[in-house]
Amino acid sequence: MSRAPRIPVSLVGSMLKIVFLIAFMLALVSSRAPAQSERDSQIEVSLETTENVYLLGEPVRLRVRLHNSGESRVPMFEVSVREIRIEIARPKGNFEKWKTGYTRGKGHRDKVVLEPGDTRSYKIRVLYERTRDNGLAFPEPGEYVVRAVFPLIQFQGRPSRVEMTSNTARLTVRSPKGADLRFWKKIRMRGRIAFIQGWKHEKGPALALARLVRETDGTAYHDEVRQALLRFYRRGHGGHEVGLTKAEDALIRKVAEVEKYRPDPPPFFPVDERLDRQVTYEFSENTARHEVFDEISEKSGVALGVHSRLADLAFSSLRLTETLREFMLTFEHGRVFWIKQEDGYRLLPPPELFPDDRRLEQEVDPYFDEKMTIEDGLGQLTDKTGLPFEAGDKVADYGVSFVGSGQQPLRHVMQEFVRWRLRWRRSSDGYRLILRE
Repeated sequence: MSRAPRIPVSLVGSMLKIVFLIAFMLALVSSRAPAQSERDSQIEVSLETTENVYLLGEPVRLRVRLHNSGESRVPMFEVSVREIRIEIARPKGNFEKWKTGYTRGKGHRDKVVLEPGDTRSYKIRVLYERTRDNGLAFPEPGEYVVRAVFPLIQFQGRPSRVEMTSNTARLTVRSPKGADLRFWKKIRMRGRIAFIQGWKHEKGPALALARLVRETDGTAYHDEVRQALLRFYRRGHGGHEVGLTKAEDALIRKVAEVEKYRPDPPPFFPVDERLDRQVTYEFSENTARHEVFDEISEKSGVALGVHSRLADLAFSSLRLTETLREFMLTFEHGRVFWIKQEDGYRLLPPPELFPDDRRLEQEVDPYFDEKMTIEDGLGQLTDKTGLPFEAGDKVADYGVSFVGSGQQPLRHVMQEFVRWRLRWRRSSDGYRLILRE
């Protein structure tokens, strides 16, 4: 009778180690899974529409909110607005994905933390649909149901992605009539619809739409077209990058009402009439700023001082006559600014705003939409960062509009307002923007 082969002791030991390792990993995964599931369950995704009724071809404006209703922090990766999936259905039909034709590349993602009670808000305009013949996400009049699917990507431990579906919202799309219908027939080409949505930034559709707005009386579509033209103009840096002629540039500026929505900072020390005095000056090359200000102070009778970090910087000029106010404004750039000091003024370098507040180190994309007031812009900062920002009564209605070059620290964005002769003051757990007296 043959004996069964014996398994070497060393091999048995190795197999036992493998078994114990697998058991340990399974226990580790099972112990972590409930915590991950618990964090997912405390996140709520909600969707709402700004209006209940829209005209055919009018962008549907949605707001998606991500809220942490639990008691623990949720670390997550920030997502682009275009990564939030919008799904559309008829009341008794199946949901279909809104196909935008836009794909996010694999790039850097910013890490954010959703604190207990915090809410992040995302605005989405839905109009263009690349797969439909007429190019519309809502292709015909009738009732629709929409929902949002948010890609929650957490980074605590191994990154995990969970798609979270919002509530549904109902809306009605109606047929245009009269002047609205006549205008709609002229703008319903796919290229023009894509332009209004913001997916297309070409000169041809921009000029065609601008001429249509100029040649017709106001319709329900005019405001959306103007906003699309304003976005186009600003993205093209005033028309230079898209090759507009002077006449074309003037047309788009007029139709988009560019001047109406330019940033409008407060006046430069308006109550001090001494700054309207004329001064004549001429400085040779490499004249230090403290020497320049000493001479101008003597000529104008208004004391001008300068911070030691700026005192030895060179200044030169040809012979020039202008008001003292105009002279001082030539130095307000790169976040350098003037403050009132006793009976005169002092030029200061960029401030390090609230260096003890680590929350200001988080990065944001400082894009403030057209037509925004400072109050609107600070509301957007609050939505993006979770920090309470508010505007003082005297500055709330000032216009503000700038587009940053990608993500930058929140502190740098706040410094932009300082450059506009405003100043920040701590307010409870956040910040309040007020006039610099």
